[in-house]
Amino acid sequence: MQRRMPGSSRHGLEDANDEVRRAAAEALGRLGEHAAPHARAIAARLEDADDDVRWAAVKALGSLGQHAAPHTGAIAALVDHANADVRLAAVKALGRLEEHAAPHTGVIAVRLEDAAGYVRGAAMEALGSLGQHAAPHTGAIAARLEDADDDVRWAAVKALGSLGQHAAPHTGAIAALVDHADADVRVTAVEALRRLGEHAAPHAGAIAARLEDADAVERLATVKTLGMLGQHAAPHAGAMVARLEDADGFVRWAAVEALGRLGEHAAPHVGAITARLEHANAVVREAAVEALRRLGEHATPHVGAIVARLEHADADVREAAVEALGRLGEHAAPHAGAIAARLEDADDEVRRAAMEALGRLGEHAAPHARAIAARLEDADDDVRWAAVKALGSLGQHAAPHTGAIAALVDHADADVRVTAVEALRRLGEHAAPHAGAIAARLEDADAVERLATVKTLGMLGQHAAPHAGAMVARLEDADGFVRWAAVEALGRLGEHAAPHVGAITARLEHANAVVREAAVEALRRLGEHATPHVGAIVARLEHADADVREAAVEALGRLGEHAAPHAGAIAARLDHANPVVRLVAVKALGRLEEHAAPHTGVIAVRLEDASGYVRGAAMEALGGKLGEHAAPHATDIVACLEDADAGVRWATVEALGSLGEHGAPHAGAIAGRLEHANAEVRRTAVEALGRLGEHAAPRAGALVARLEDEDAVVRLAAVKALGRLGEHAAPYAGAIAARLEHGNACESGGTGEGWEANPMWHGPKMLIETWGEGKAVAAALGRMRVHAATNSDGWSMPMQA
Repeated sequence: MQRRMPGSSRHGLEDANDEVRRAAAEALGRLGEHAAPHARAIAARLEDADDDVRWAAVKALGSLGQHAAPHTGAIAALVDHANADVRLAAVKALGRLEEHAAPHTGVIAVRLEDAAGYVRGAAMEALGSLGQHAAPHTGAIAARLEDADDDVRWAAVKALGSLGQHAAPHTGAIAALVDHADADVRVTAVEALRRLGEHAAPHAGAIAARLEDADAVERLATVKTLGMLGQHAAPHAGAMVARLEDADGFVRWAAVEALGRLGEHAAPHVGAITARLEHANAVVREAAVEALRRLGEHATPHVGAIVARLEHADADVREAAVEALGRLGEHAAPHAGAIAARLEDADDEVRRAAMEALGRLGEHAAPHARAIAARLEDADDDVRWAAVKALGSLGQHAAPHTGAIAALVDHADADVRVTAVEALRRLGEHAAPHAGAIAARLEDADAVERLATVKTLGMLGQHAAPHAGAMVARLEDADGFVRWAAVEALGRLGEHAAPHVGAITARLEHANAVVREAAVEALRRLGEHATPHVGAIVARLEHADADVREAAVEALGRLGEHAAPHAGAIAARLDHANPVVRLVAVKALGRLEEHAAPHTGVIAVRLEDASGYVRGAAMEALGGKLGEHAAPHATDIVACLEDADAGVRWATVEALGSLGEHGAPHAGAIAGRLEHANAEVRRTAVEALGRLGEHAAPRAGALVARLEDEDAVVRLAAVKALGRLGEHAAPYAGAIAARLEHGNACESGGTGEGWEANPMWHGPKMLIETWGEGKAVAAALGRMRVHAATNSDGWSMPMQA
C-alpha cells in the first residue's frame, strides 16, 4: 500500500465533507512551514461556506508565518467576520505576518473596539508586533488602557512600549499603571516607560516606588528603567544603592549598571556603596566593588575610605577593599603602596587580590616590583600565579627578576608555567639567557602551554636560534594555533632558521594538509633564506602524490621572485589533470610577475580551462604585473567578456585596463559586445571600454547609446565610462545630463541580470546602491569640466574650477 505523504492533506481541503476540510486545514496548520507549498490551497478555504473551515484555514495560514504573505489581503478581509473565532484567528495571523500586514493596521485597529475581549487583546498584540507601522493608531491603543479586560490593558501597555517615542503623548496614562493591581500590567508599564526615555522623567518617583516590590521581576524592571533615565533618576540614587543588597542577583547587577550610568549624580552615594564592602554577603561586596569600578573617577573622593578598610579585622572586607582599588585602575595609583602592603597579609585571598590589583595598575606598581617578586615563593599557588602575571604587566621594570620568573617555567601547576612563559615574552631580550628552559616546554602535553612557548621563542628572535629545530617540529603540532605560531616564530628567525629549511621543505610531503600548508607559509616567511632549497621544492613538482605537487607549486608561488629561475617548472603544471594544481600553478606564476613573462602564452591557454576558478586566476595573472607582456593575447582576453562566470568577466575588465594602449586596437571588439543579449556582458563591455580611457574615445558614441539600455546597471556603467573619457565625451554632455532627470538607478526597473545567479559577485548592485544614476552623472560631467558648461542642445551647468 502506498504511503500517503503529509502534503497530501491538501486533497482533504477539497473534500465534500465540512469536517474533513476543517481537519485537513488543522493538520496542515500543525505542520507549520512544512505546509508552505500548500499555502494557496489553504487560502482558497478562506472562502469556504463553513465557518469552522474558514477559522481553521486562517489559523493554518497564521502558522505559516512569512509564507502566507501573498494572502495577507484575504486574511485581512476576515477581520470583520461575524464569527468571533474567525476574527480572532485572522487578527493573530496578521500579527505573525509582521511588516507584511502593515497596510492593514487600520482594519486591525478597528478590532480594538470588538465586543469580544480576546479579539481586542489579539488585535492589540498584533499592533504591538507591527511596531512603528501602528503609530497612526496610538490614540486608539492608549484608549484601551482603560479596558475592562486586564489582558487587553496589559497588551495595550506592551503595544505602546513597542511604539517608542510615538507613545510619548500617553506617557502619563502608562505611568498611572505602575500601581496597577496586576503585576504583569505593572511590569509592562515600567518597561514601556523605559522605552520612552526622557519622556518618562516626570514619573521617576512613581517608578522608583516599585523598588520595594515583593516581586524580583518587577524590581529588576524598575532598576533598569531608572538606569535609563540617567540624571533624572538622581533623586532616587540612594534607593538604588539599597538594591545592591537585593536578594536577587539580577537586581543587584542591574543596580550596579544603573549607578554606573548615573556617574557624577551617584557621587554623593559613593560612601554608602563603599560601606557595602563590609557586608556579610560576598555577592553584595562584589556588587559594591563593581559599582565603584563603574563610577571610576567619581569614586576617587572616597578612595581614602576604601584604603582604610585595608586594615579591617575581617579578611573578606580587606579582600573587597583591595579588589575595589584594583578595579579603580589609575585612580588608585597613589595608593599602590598601601595595596602592596597587603602582599604580606596572613590571608591567601587577600594576598592574591592585592597581587591582581597591582597587576591592573601596570607600571604604576613598578616601585613595588621587588615585593611582588618576593611572592613568587608564596606558599599559595594562586598567589604565585598572580605574582608572575603582575610582573608580566610591569614589562621591563620586572627585568631584575627575570631569573626568578624563569624558575617557574617548570612549576608543577600548568597555569603558573604558562603565565611565567608569557611574562618572559614581555621581557624580550632580558629572557634570552633562559631560552633553553623555555624551549623545553615545547613538548608539554598542554597545547596552551606549547602555544605560549612558541610565541615567546618567536619574540626572542636570534636568541632562540639554537631551538629552531624544535620549532620546526611544531609545524606538525596537533593544535592549529601552535602550528601557525611556529610559522610566525620561524619567520622571525630569518637567516637563523636557514639551516632548517630542508626540514621545513620535507613537510611539503606530510600526509596532513594543514602541516603542508604550515610548511608552505613558513617557506614564504623565510623568503630569500629559503632559496638554497628551491631546487628541492621544484623536485617535488614531479611527486607521485598530487597533494605534494600542489604544496610544492604553492610554495614556489609564495617565494615570489626567489622562485623566478623555476618559472618554467611551474608553468609545466598548467596542463595538469588536477584543476587544483592548475589553479595553484597559475596563481604562482601571477605572483612571479614579470618573471613569468616568457610564459604568458601557456597562461593564456588557461583562459579556456574547464574550471572557472582557473580561468579567473589566469585572467588575474595576465592582468597583473604582466601588463604589456599579455598584449599578444588581448584577443583571447577580450573574448572572456562573454565568459559564463561573473568573476572571470570582472577579471577581464581589470586585465583590459592594465593593457592600456595595448588594448586600444581591440576597442572595436569590446564595443561589439555592447549589443549583447546578456545585460551582464553589456555591462562588462562598457566597463572595459571605460578602463581603456582615452583609447576608447572613438567608441564614445556606442557608449552613449547604452545610456538608454533597459538595464539600470548598464546605464550606470555607461555614465561612469563616459566620465573616464573626460573631454573626449564632451560632445555627449547633453545626453549624459539628461540622465539627471531620471530616478535613482536602483528604482528604474533594471534587470540586474546575473546578480542572483552568482551570489559571489555583488559589485554592480553595490555600485548602484552606493552611487545612484544622479551621482554618477554629476561625477561624469565634473570630469568634462568646462566642456560640459554649454553643449549643442543649449543645456548648461556651472563651470567647475
